[in-house]
Amino acid sequence: MSIKGNIDFIKGGETYLITGATGFIGQAVIKFLIALNNEVLMEPCKIIITVRNYEKALKNMPDIFENPYVNVFVCDNKDKIVLQDEVDWIIHTAAATKKKFFNDYPADTVVDNAAGVYQCLEYARDRKIKGMVFISSVQVYGKLVCNTISEYDFGGLDSMHALSCYPESKRYGEILCWSYAKQYNIPVKCIRCFHVYGEGEQENGTFLSDFLGNIKNKCNIIVTGTGEEIRNLCYITDAIRGIFYVLHKGINGEAYNVGSENNNLSIKEIADLLCKLAEEENIKLKLIVKAIQNNGTSIIDKQIPDLKKLKKLGWEEENTDIENNFRKIIRKLLNQTGIE
Repeated sequence: MSIKGNIDFIKGGETYLITGATGFIGQAVIKFLIALNNEVLMEPCKIIITVRNYEKALKNMPDIFENPYVNVFVCDNKDKIVLQDEVDWIIHTAAATKKKFFNDYPADTVVDNAAGVYQCLEYARDRKIKGMVFISSVQVYGKLVCNTISEYDFGGLDSMHALSCYPESKRYGEILCWSYAKQYNIPVKCIRCFHVYGEGEQENGTFLSDFLGNIKNKCNIIVTGTGEEIRNLCYITDAIRGIFYVLHKGINGEAYNVGSENNNLSIKEIADLLCKLAEEENIKLKLIVKAIQNNGTSIIDKQIPDLKKLKKLGWEEENTDIENNFRKIIRKLLNQTGIE
C-alpha cells in the first residue's frame, strides 16, 4: 500500500491493536501500518491483530503473519481482550458484514457486533490508551431523504426487520462509545464509512462485490431495482487515511463521516462502467436492469456524505480517478498485471 498525504502525526514506537484483521478494512489498516514501518517511521510500530481462526487467517494473509512487527491474538468478538503488551491505539473493525449472515443469523449479528465494541471499550477502560476508533457505517443514519448527509442527520429504522440488524448493532456500538467517553473519559471516536472500495474487497452481498464477482465469473451484471440509487465510493487508501486522521486528531465522543468528495454515482452508472472495463479485458457482459420498485434491499437510496468535519482535521481525498481504480481492481481480480 502506497503512503500519500500528510501523516506526520503518526509516531513510531507505538503499539496498535487492530480487531477484525481478516476483513477488508482490517487488512488494509494493517498493510498501511506495515508500509509506514517500511517507508516512513524511523522506529517501527508494533501491530497486534485479532483473528477468530488462526489457521484460516494464516492461509488468507501469510505475508502479514510473517511480518516481524505483527503479533497475532486469537479471540472471538465476545471474548475479553487479554494482552501482555501495552496498547496505545485501538482500531476496532471487527463486525459481521455479510448480508446473508444478517438474514440467517440476526441474533448473532447484533450480539457479536455489540459485544466486540464493548470488549474493546472495557480493555480501554482498564488501560491508559491514547485513542480508539470504532468503524461504524453510513447505515446508522436510517431512512433519509436529503442531498448530503451530515453527522447530525438521522432517520428511522424498523427494529423488526432483517435489514435493521446491522445498522442497529452499529448504532448500539456508537452509543456505547459515546457513553464510555462521557462517563469514563475514554478517548474514543466513531467513523461512519460510506462505500469503501479497492483491491481485496470481499464478497459480502453488497451490490459492488456482486458486480465484481460477476466479472470474475464472466456472468452478466444484474441490477435489481431501478439502478437510480446513489452510492458514494471512497477508495480504500483514502478511507484508511481518514481512519488515522480521526484516531489521532478527532474529538473524543464524536462521529465522523469518511467517504469521497467526488465520486457519487448511481448503481446503474457503476454497473455500466464495470461492463466497459471488463470489455477491455475481453470479457463481454450484458447489463440487465430488473426494474423493481421498492425491492426492500436498501435503507438509504441517496448516500452522499458531508465531509466538513473530516476535512477540518486536515484530511484530503487523493485517489479520485475511479475508472483507473476499478481498472486496477479488475486486473488484480483476474490475476493480470500491467497497471501500477
